Amino acid sequence: MSVSAIFVLDLKGKVLICRNYKGDVDMAEIDHFMPLLMQHEEEGLICPVMSHGSVHFMWIKHSNLYLVATTNKNSNASLVYSFLYKLVEVFTEYFKELEEESIQDNFVVVYELLDELMDFGFPQTTDSKILQEYITQEGAKLEVAKTKVPTTVTNAVSWRSEGIKYKKNEVFIDVIESINVLVNANGSVMSSDIVGSIKLKTMLSGMPELRLGLNDRVLFALTGRDKGKTVVMEDVKFHQCVRQSRFESDRTISFIPPGEESELMSYSIQYLLVFRNSGVENLGDVVDLDEPNKAGRDSIMVLSQMDAGKALTAAAAKGNTSEVQRILEESRVHPDTLNEFGRTALQVMMGNSKIASLLLEKGANPNVQDKRGGALPIHIAIRENHRDVVEFLAQRSDLKHANIRGAGDRRVETSVPDMIDLLYIIHGWGGILYVLADETVGVDKKTASAYSSFLPMWVG
Repeated sequence: MSVSAIFVLDLKGKVLICRNYKGDVDMAEIDHFMPLLMQHEEEGLICPVMSHGSVHFMWIKHSNLYLVATTNKNSNASLVYSFLYKLVEVFTEYFKELEEESIQDNFVVVYELLDELMDFGFPQTTDSKILQEYITQEGAKLEVAKTKVPTTVTNAVSWRSEGIKYKKNEVFIDVIESINVLVNANGSVMSSDIVGSIKLKTMLSGMPELRLGLNDRVLFALTGRDKGKTVVMEDVKFHQCVRQSRFESDRTISFIPPGEESELMSYSIQYLLVFRNSGVENLGDVVDLDEPNKAGRDSIMVLSQMDAGKALTAAAAKGNTSEVQRILEESRVHPDTLNEFGRTALQVMMGNSKIASLLLEKGANPNVQDKRGGALPIHIAIRENHRDVVEFLAQRSDLKHANIRGAGDRRVETSVPDMIDLLYIIHGWGGILYVLADETVGVDKKTASAYSSFLPMWVG
């Protein structure tokens, strides 16, 4: 990040206050900002970054003011915007309300703040509590600056003042979490994520060092306690007081707390809820939960790699063998992970025997039922006339599996294996029944041939 100048404008584009940090951009360039903004508004294409020649304008609007940063370099725009919003936060701490009048009445303080917040285009001290220690004011007047600059400005622990004392040492921790859930029309949870933050209020004397432990899965794996209930935290953001190197090495949150209240960290946890099918082994990166429903209690898997599961079934449905192999090897997703429609990769592979072989090699279960109809992958292959896949799966599937009207294993009164109930849709394709007759008990080719003359409907 490198900013050449900061401007504060009113709604008409008049410059209320400005600070030139580097001198490499003509200050008169700001005159082009408002015409550019009006032109974009007329075209309905308001852009957060506008350019005139080699000068780039990055701006935000707050109340009746525009805060504009100019640069002629290829700067990191996200950092520039973070600084502009921090500028609003600091001004609000000082003036309560950031308005045109507050800028005009306190321009001396504003200049002082701009000098301390940024040095030669780079952010310096942005903590309002530290700034208030040596830039003080009453009303619209600036007090005489202290002769000695507070040690917190140059101290390694700039977020905490020295000499803090309390009669009683106390620490209050608030864990605030919000849950976002996606539910389909049937009331089933398709996906969910948690956005959380840890608020800290400390009343501790001196410079104490605190350590905080969470049920982070990486931490439990490092310490050999991976059997506990753990989560995978994503998008973790820490307060500057946290020792980042310590966290990266041993996942310990070690810090000297800032004074009073602060947000120690924020995080998110993403889950994909998938019902565990029979035969699916328990993975090391799943958490078992119990969810009551009308049929009792079903065990479910909570997977953090939601996108990998969707990508796997999508690649299988397209017949992309190389992509299926890449996802299985790189993402560690289980081949029986359901997509958002409740189907596995083996059920949507569209007759590709190579993908079927790859999925089974990686541990896919050929006897996983379709959630809507109870069909096995071999039933789906029969329905879609994929002879190669049927021949491949016939040796591995449970050919005594119940039809879609039965939930458990049962036998038909005619002693014909139940799966044959589902094959009559293959009118004129008696060959497929011969394949199955070779793999089943008590069904000869003559019986199979007789069944091929029927054409009942598949109830999905």
